[in-house]
Amino acid sequence: MSKKTVFHDPLPPLQVLLWQQCWAAAAGAGTGAIVSFHFGRKLPRPKPLDNPAVGADLRTHQGEAILFIECRWSVTSKNGVSFDSDEDRKFNGRVARAIKNVVGSAVLQIRATMPPSEIVVSFDNGSTLELHADPADPDDPHDNFSLSFGDTSYVIGPDLGLRLEPRRGIVPLVGLSARSVRRRRAKV
Repeated sequence: MSKKTVFHDPLPPLQVLLWQQCWAAAAGAGTGAIVSFHFGRKLPRPKPLDNPAVGADLRTHQGEAILFIECRWSVTSKNGVSFDSDEDRKFNGRVARAIKNVVGSAVLQIRATMPPSEIVVSFDNGSTLELHADPADPDDPHDNFSLSFGDTSYVIGPDLGLRLEPRRGIVPLVGLSARSVRRRRAKV
């Protein structure tokens, strides 16, 4: 068994999610358990989405920070596990309820292991979002998860390695930077 280090103070770039409210999530039929959660300010999309299944806000805006999850994930509320992507791979009412437990809540704490195979995000309503990244063949085209903010996407790939990519599909605005995160934290 490999040794893992648990960080109770989240690693940068995960720190950007602290105290941020999740205002939207996107998942749906045909995507399996893939989901994205949108945090922080609503940034205008360069071109609105033409998808009536997506809420009005999400058609015209995207989160200042977006957590895009392709690996196993689960949401636990005060009443227990409301969704685990390993147990239920189809989009259904359980996924919708799990998303509702997160949307509208702010991030209070993030715990992560190194390598980043387990991430636990705790919200102010008592819910937790857990990501369980699995190491896979490095040639596997599917990433585990990514966090996008500013002009960068921080991607945890199939080998649990971190790579940086330019964030696509954003309108250039003064966005979230490490400096602005430190200033926000100092005000709290």
